[in-house]
Amino acid sequence: MTLAAQKRRRRRLLFAAIALGIGLGAALAVLEVVLRVAWSPPAQMAEFQQKGLYCDLPSGNAGLVPGYRGTLQLTPAEPITRIAIDSLGMRGPEPGEKRPGERRLLVVGDSMVFGYGVDEEQTFVRALERTVRSGDRAVTVGNGGISGLNSFETARRIGDLRPGFSPDAIVYCCYLGNDAFENRNTDVVVCGGLRFAGPNARLMQRSMRARWMARSRLCLWLEGWITVNAPTWSLLPDLVAAWPNPALDGFPGSPGQPRLDGCLFLDTTDENAAWPAGAPAVLPRVLADFRSAFAAAKAAAEPLPIHLLVLPALCHCSDDEHAAGLRGAGFDPAGFQRGLIQRRLRTIAAELDLPVLDATPWLAAEADLPGLYLPDRGHLSARGHAVVAAHLAQELAPLWR
Repeated sequence: MTLAAQKRRRRRLLFAAIALGIGLGAALAVLEVVLRVAWSPPAQMAEFQQKGLYCDLPSGNAGLVPGYRGTLQLTPAEPITRIAIDSLGMRGPEPGEKRPGERRLLVVGDSMVFGYGVDEEQTFVRALERTVRSGDRAVTVGNGGISGLNSFETARRIGDLRPGFSPDAIVYCCYLGNDAFENRNTDVVVCGGLRFAGPNARLMQRSMRARWMARSRLCLWLEGWITVNAPTWSLLPDLVAAWPNPALDGFPGSPGQPRLDGCLFLDTTDENAAWPAGAPAVLPRVLADFRSAFAAAKAAAEPLPIHLLVLPALCHCSDDEHAAGLRGAGFDPAGFQRGLIQRRLRTIAAELDLPVLDATPWLAAEADLPGLYLPDRGHLSARGHAVVAAHLAQELAPLWR
């Protein structure tokens, strides 16, 4: 073969390779678009439905992308929840410019405030606003909740939103169901418009494949297929490897230890308890975290009035549910006392001169207690949000006067 023929052959091969690459890239792009339009992640991957919702803020917090519009469906049997974020990065309608005489209340917290699993108008934030807007009273209540925030991030959320929203008072929410764990998980990563914390964040930091999964619906679908059909190739072993966190030594629910829903271990009567025995005592660390976060929230709110609102899971509201949760995880209920963590938090708040509102008795007094929660038994249903809003309207009445 002559030199000229060799050059022509190489050019043809190069052209074929380029054409094949372009065709393959176009096919993958089309498949990505089709999956984004026609495929939703399954219920166990519900958070991935919220791709594009989260962003990084200068404070170091994860924020919500202004103008985001999306949907969330927790299970096929449940209705689709609509998500709309205003220009300030809060869930709900635009608050607009503050009018003369208008009073504004900012509520910050995690998914319990955001309203995970319910529409925005069903959240206790919006229900509270409707309740107190009587006559010509101008009151706006801002929903500063973000799913997954820990107590420290929630305190920083006050500083993120104060300049744009201009509140006159703050309600700072603490969720008994998981804040004790989340306060120990300081690793947080926003990738592909999704927020990851704890071992999931560490997985994103160490695995390019995981980051592609977060950014691409095609890669997410492929990972789901691999997990079901070829589990030895899945990312699950990498996730387990990313789990170790010395800050959680002694906590139930860490690898090798029984999981206790609702952080019921915080109701232990033994203030030096740890799981397994011999590990560092858990309760002093948990309470120190809460104390630091509450102090940070109060400092971020000054000089505005601020209230601490304690939000319980279902297992905190009933003696039967409380005991059943402990027994189900292999714990002896005799070593625990329902409501003990609430009393401990009230003691800390009193030392900080921080007024406390506890939603536990409000919810426990209702006839159909399970109906106040979603099937996950942790997040409030629309009825649960309505109960909290009704009591908040009474407790916060002095703010409107």
